[in-house]
Amino acid sequence: MVRRTSNVGYAELHLPTILEPEVEAWSKQGWTGVTQTTHDLLSYWFNRDEETEERFYPCQQRAIETVIYCHEVLRIRTRGNLYELLAQGPFRVMNKSFGESDLFAAVNVFLRATR
Repeated sequence: MVRRTSNVGYAELHLPTILEPEVEAWSKQGWTGVTQTTHDLLSYWFNRDEETEERFYPCQQRAIETVIYCHEVLRIRTRGNLYELLAQGPFRVMNKSFGESDLFAAVNVFLRATR
């Protein structure tokens, strides 16, 4: 869903909001459960020393981590996999604040990003 405020558009992305606590904990634990190649890339991108000029913004880092977390850790490959995951477990309480159409939009955004 896109809302306009003062002619500036932005997109509300519900899936990252729903997964944020999980992804943040996973990131702090050192990205466990990913391939060695993915771990090496994440370390290269996000564990650079402070003097490096080329750094990701925190929102970019979290977006990259969320897609990798969904694909490699949660093993989500289809829209059905994602709906099954969101319908169970720790996400259920958080899902109550999101409408079905919001979750559908979030799933579609995720699936486009992982193709």
